[in-house]
Amino acid sequence: LVRWSTLLFALVLLSGLYLWWPGLKPRLWFAVRQGKLRIWDAHRVLGFVSAVPLLLMMVSGLVFAFPAAREAVFLATGSTPPPSASVDLNALKSATPPADHVSDIGDEALLARARELSPPDAFVFYLTFPVAPDDHRQVRLQRRYSPLPYGEVHRVYFDRYTGAILGHLQPDDRLASRYLASINSELHYGTIGGLFTKIPWFAACALVPFFAVTGVLLWRRRANARSARNLPGTAEIPVLAEANSNRAQNQIA
Repeated sequence: LVRWSTLLFALVLLSGLYLWWPGLKPRLWFAVRQGKLRIWDAHRVLGFVSAVPLLLMMVSGLVFAFPAAREAVFLATGSTPPPSASVDLNALKSATPPADHVSDIGDEALLARARELSPPDAFVFYLTFPVAPDDHRQVRLQRRYSPLPYGEVHRVYFDRYTGAILGHLQPDDRLASRYLASINSELHYGTIGGLFTKIPWFAACALVPFFAVTGVLLWRRRANARSARNLPGTAEIPVLAEANSNRAQNQIA
């Protein structure tokens, strides 16, 4: 639901930018007229101002959501994804335990095996515990802690009953992998420039409900105007007349 609604919102935003474009007339780019056109102008101008952070958030979010988008990042940099990128984490399941099975493999044994596959100076970030009978166990180690992008991360997946290694995801030094590990997350959350980018990212997100409400109002106004125009003997309503008048004045200017 989130990934497809994000894609739909990106298309709506791009179409809004197309409708916003007033031509090569800078004085009209941020013009907010009076009267009943004020809602339309506010929707149009604020949509343009917040378009850059919203587009960056949506594009980076689509990279998180769609595997094909991550593969496109590698394609754009002329490299191929590492083998670990093709691992379906949901498919890593523990084997059905034998009937006489008593308990899972111990935590210390999993940590010791994960340390063997990770750098000596990596520290344990977390150890997962299974819920379903076929859930795997994951040990995550990393170097140089940071909230995003979590530094250099190693994730080792184990069978909860036998301790067999199901998968090992580790850092990749190529440009695309470094982008996916750090810059993409920072663009999505607005942390790439610290407070300087956090503020406009927050403001753009806060404006989304405004766009939703005013978008519905503008759609209803246009639908009502079309219905009134189609009625026999009905004159052009004032809102539509005002919009047509302003459009004609802008073209003359």
